Amino acid sequence: MIKDPIVEEVRKVRHQTEREFGNDVKKHIEHIYREQRKHSKKLVSRQPRMLKRKKVA
Repeated sequence: MIKDPIVEEVRKVRHQTEREFGNDVKKHIEHIYREQRKHSKKLVSRQPRMLKRKKVA
C-alpha cells in the first residue's frame, strides 16, 4: 500500500485529539462548541438556498 502523507497527518492529528479528550466524544464536541462561541465573529454563516428541480422528460 502506498503511504499518503496527507492521510498520515490527518491520522496523527486524530490520535492526538483522541488522547487530549481521553477518547470521550462528548468532551470533544463540547470543546468544539466552546471554540465556536469564542470565535463566532470569524465563522461564516450563509442562508440555505433552494435547489432547482430538474425537469423529468
